[in-house]
Amino acid sequence: VPPRRFESQDGQYDVAWSEMNDNQLVSTCGDGSVKLWDLQQPGFPLMSWEEHQAEVYSCDWNLISKDMFATGSWDDTIRLWSPEAGQSITQWHEHQNCVYCVCWSPYQPTMLASCAGDRTVKLWDTNQQMSTQTIPAHDFEVLSCDWNKYNPNLLVTASVDKTIKCWDIRNPSMELTILHGHTYAVRRVRCSPHQQGVIASCSYDMTMRMWDMESPNSQLQCFEHHTEFTVGCDFNSAKNTPVPVSLSAFWLKCRKRARLTRMCAWPCLQCLTRGRWRAVRGTRQCTCGTRANIRSQQWASNGADGNEAARVSVRGV
Repeated sequence: VPPRRFESQDGQYDVAWSEMNDNQLVSTCGDGSVKLWDLQQPGFPLMSWEEHQAEVYSCDWNLISKDMFATGSWDDTIRLWSPEAGQSITQWHEHQNCVYCVCWSPYQPTMLASCAGDRTVKLWDTNQQMSTQTIPAHDFEVLSCDWNKYNPNLLVTASVDKTIKCWDIRNPSMELTILHGHTYAVRRVRCSPHQQGVIASCSYDMTMRMWDMESPNSQLQCFEHHTEFTVGCDFNSAKNTPVPVSLSAFWLKCRKRARLTRMCAWPCLQCLTRGRWRAVRGTRQCTCGTRANIRSQQWASNGADGNEAARVSVRGV
């Protein structure tokens, strides 16, 4: 299959294949837009929805109700869409901070999970106007969540607090398992489609790890091949090749001379850590306050509360 190239006016944060049409996919953009593309019609998108007011960080297509997909944005909202509708079907605005991930249940066509910077995981029913459940999942921002493919009640979350937690949504008062091992924020977590207890995760510590939440020695393997932040991982769905893959990205090394905007030092270091960048008139800008130039970089944990931080030398512009 020859490669296809689609261009937009801002960075692409996530992409999901259509479950209705093998040639179509949806992408989410840093300018707040959601775009539908067709491999047979290169160039302009088939649809471009522009309802979100900030970066759209996540999208997921419903595997059962195939005419619907969801997006989560840094404007704190979740929206549901149909590729045939000119505007969003539903909007939910309960999270109190950036929505980092949305994920449809592989068992129930109306159930959606989301996680956000307000440290919570919320469960939604497309037939309800409000969330059906809120789980105070972590002590810091929750960056990723995924459903177990063998148990409809199991949900896995990953956080800036460096941990992965497994939850039974029927009794969310306490997590079933806490997995420790990553030394920085856990950026993505995925449940295996081949083995019930197996999980893959990736982190800003530049590793991808395999876990078995049903084993006493939970960490199965640690892959240390990346030399930059590891920001994505997934499993091959083919049964004869159940191999996980991971993705790294150049986040800061190639941006030492980039300009940031920040309002104060500590929150901006957090933004810097999580890569909240956007292009603004040819400069690179963090989503919160005063400008500064990065002159050097060194990554470290602050040690006090487990939250990750970037130690940088900055000067005002």
